[in-house]
Amino acid sequence: MKVNNFIAGILKQGKLLSINSKASINNHTLNYSREKNEQVDINLISSSDITHFVNNKHPAKKLLSDGVINMKSVRDLNTMDAKVNIDLKDFVLINSPASLKILSLPSISGLVSIAEGEEGIRFGYGQISYTENEKNFKNIEAFAVSDSIGLVIDGEIQREESTVDMSGEISPMHLVN
Repeated sequence: MKVNNFIAGILKQGKLLSINSKASINNHTLNYSREKNEQVDINLISSSDITHFVNNKHPAKKLLSDGVINMKSVRDLNTMDAKVNIDLKDFVLINSPASLKILSLPSISGLVSIAEGEEGIRFGYGQISYTENEKNFKNIEAFAVSDSIGLVIDGEIQREESTVDMSGEISPMHLVN
């Protein structure tokens, strides 16, 4: 990762660990903070475009381009379960099926994304929440909304069995529906 203007502060007092850092590159920003004690490990990430700060193998590069992200992860250190909430604004969902892209066409944003050659579908906002541990991602709830399309998904992913159980709905012409 290449960044400009990297600033970090680390404070360790007994069982408390506190980290705050900021970075920027090409007018994009990344803020990271962490508070850890004996009970919880809280991580906060905000970025004007997270894809500028992760390497090409990171899952975010395979799913998103553009967009503002705010992420909060709270891990219970007794159970090791982490509750994660991710808020996204003005982002493009890339590597989406062609059928989904076609459903977004009858709108202004769908036509603009085609004209601008975007790799996927631009959404105004979205949210993902789930509970995660080494065995699974459970209680996954996600939605994304634009003027052209709305998506709602829920389910779980079992890591050990390599299974995915997801269901959802697609709402074409979301503003009309």
